[in-house]
Parts: sequence; structure tokens; C-alpha cells
Amino acid sequence: MAEYKTLGGLDLDIGGFTESVTSPSRSQITRDSVAERNRGIFSKPELEEDTSGGFLDGMITWFAENGHNVSKDIDSTTIKDDTLKEYQNLKIRDDSFDVMSFTPQGVVLKVEEPDADQEKMDAKYIRINSNPPTADEVQPTSGKALEDKAVDRIIELEGFIGEAKKAFSNEKYFTYGYGTYGPNVKEGQKITEQDAEKLLREKELPKRVKIARNLFNDFDNFTDDLKVELLQAIYRGDFEAGQDVVSLINKGMWEKASKEFLNHAEYKKAKSLGSKSDRPGIVPRLEAVSKALYQEQFK
Repeated sequence: MAEYKTLGGLDLDIGGFTESVTSPSRSQITRDSVAERNRGIFSKPELEEDTSGGFLDGMITWFAENGHNVSKDIDSTTIKDDTLKEYQNLKIRDDSFDVMSFTPQGVVLKVEEPDADQEKMDAKYIRINSNPPTADEVQPTSGKALEDKAVDRIIELEGFIGEAKKAFSNEKYFTYGYGTYGPNVKEGQKITEQDAEKLLREKELPKRVKIARNLFNDFDNFTDDLKVELLQAIYRGDFEAGQDVVSLINKGMWEKASKEFLNHAEYKKAKSLGSKSDRPGIVPRLEAVSKALYQEQFK
């Protein structure tokens, strides 16, 4: 709750110094009127009159200790002139200081309990200023998005084919771009790298993400490393519903899933043939999936 304090006729509120800086000779009615206009409420702290110039002495000391020099010329200026002049200088320089925490020498402070209207104002202010930021206000975290990671990985593994062909003699359909394969790809069909990446992002990858979510119950909570490797394996056609490895993944049995994934006829053949294999690239590709499955237990 807000508290209002007065220093020898100088009214201090949330805004700092107000127009209600007064001398002891100003009428109480005038002081109440100024306070009501400045605060917008209908209460006024009780004033304690300053005696013997202690207020000015104290303020000059405080300003000096905090790097603000005020010339003390009591014969030519008033307390109001000195304090308000220095306050304006501080505002221009955009300095900040807590005048409420300082008690000048010779000045008595009195605190009046705020009324019900002021308590409502304070409560409204707290509610407005304590709301958490919205999702739009929160800055996104840095790092590459999952889509970008998956696209980069598939491009790395598949390589680019600008003109449709059968990558291997026993394949039924033609392939072009970044591994786009199927009945809709015709022999001799051409594509640029830019269009091939667009096709991968907008059509091919979303299809594989949907398959992954259908196969793996907790796919969205896997690490990005595992998601990327599962997606590249699905892109190649290595996962199907009902496989033992799929069941092990859904049970979170990562070490067993890692071993089971390499219980793969195509992998075993390529591994045994070594450099004589017509598909040597599948060995490190499938081993990368196996490794990601094994590492998932340590996330």
C-alpha cells in the first residue's frame, strides 16, 4: 500500500515533488486543494512544520552526498526555489533517486494510513503491472528449428538428383530431387535444387512427421537428435507399424531398441560386403539411428 510522507511542508508522493511544496504560512485549505488535485484522491497527510531551516540544510547535505550540488543562498531563494530547481535538474538528466528513503536533519516525518480509495488504486496498479508476458511478447530462443535440422540431414544423406532416374536397377519407380520417389516421378523429369528443397520442406517432410507421430506415441517429447534420425530413417522406409523396434521405442527401452534396429537384412548385407556393397552409405546412416536410440536413455 502506498504511504505519503511530508518534509516540513514539502509533500512527497509517488511522483516525487509536487506543487504542494509550501511554506508554513500557506493556508491548510490551499494545501489540501493542491494535494487533492495532484493525487486525485481526497485525503492529505498531516503536515509537520519545519523549524530553524533544518529541512533545507538536510536536503543540501543529501544532494551533495549523492553528487548533486545545490547553492545555499537563503537571502535570495526560498526552500521551495532551491528544492524544486534541483528536482527539475534531476528530471532533465533523467537521474533517479529515492527521496523517500532520506530524512533531512531537523525534520519530523509523519505517515498517514491511506484511505480505502487509495488502497483500490494500489491494488489495480499491482494487478496491471504483475501480469506475465504473453506468448507474443516472449522472445523466441535461439537455435535451429527441428524442420531445418531434419531438412539439412536428409539433404546430406540423399544427395541431389536433378533429372529423374532409377538410383538402383531393382527399384520400381524413379527418383529425383532429394530422394523424392514414387509413381508421380517420371523418367527424365527435371528439378532445380531450390524447388527440390521446397518440395522436401512443404510435402515430403510433413508426411514423414505425421508417420512418426502415428508410430511413436511420445515422438514430440524425444530429443531433437533422435527425432531427426527417426525422420531420416522413415524417409528411407525403415520403420513400419508392428515392428519389434517400434514396440521397444514406445516402451522407452532404448538400449534394446538400439540393438534391434540393426537387426536389419539390408544393413547386415551392406556391412558384410563392405566396400563391395552397392549401397555402402546405408551402414553409417542406420548406425546413426541406432546411436541416437541408445543415447536417448541419458537425456
